Amino acid sequence: MAEHLEHSHQVKIIEHSLERCTTLSERLDRTVVLHGSATSKRLLEEENIEECDIFCALTNDDEVNIMSSLLAKRLGAKKVLTLINNAAYVDLVQGGEIDIAISPQQATIGSLLTHVRRGDIVNVHSLRRGAAEAY
Repeated sequence: MAEHLEHSHQVKIIEHSLERCTTLSERLDRTVVLHGSATSKRLLEEENIEECDIFCALTNDDEVNIMSSLLAKRLGAKKVLTLINNAAYVDLVQGGEIDIAISPQQATIGSLLTHVRRGDIVNVHSLRRGAAEAY
């Protein structure tokens, strides 16, 4: 994601693994790679999170994603986008402080429904665990 965004936006990555930080910093041209935890209030404040247009929590750990997003929002991030794999968690955060909750499972279901429905439909989204669909 950073590779696609770094040429048109100012991007910062917070990475917990020092080895991964090194790899990312060598691979990315204009992205700032920070070693630390996205759940660190001090780090978010030092990096001026209140000036951030969108904070994206994209780790494989739902709890870290949710907690770091909530913290970033409380500290002034304008929008937060959170990757959540556990469907039960998506329901918990829906309509709360997290602006955008992305579920890979729901995105996959939407793509499959679009393919199955065909016709002039551009996109299909399953809502409320399949209770409704948006075309």
